[in-house]
Amino acid sequence: MKKKIALTEIIETAKKVDANQFAKYLDENKIGWTMLDCNIMDYNDGDFNITLDAYKDENVYFLDGQYFEN
Repeated sequence: MKKKIALTEIIETAKKVDANQFAKYLDENKIGWTMLDCNIMDYNDGDFNITLDAYKDENVYFLDGQYFEN
């Protein structure tokens, strides 16, 4: 069984990458997320607002590809 990635590690990754790279990171690590608001053609264009399913719906927000603290 694969160990669950800590939320702090996920947030640290978000701070280091853009929204497109973050979505890819989540998918590659099989971290479920729910889209609240985004441009589905380019996550780096405008809002990329998601919740992390297995992390009590923790909100993660990017604007124009840049992570914003909640």
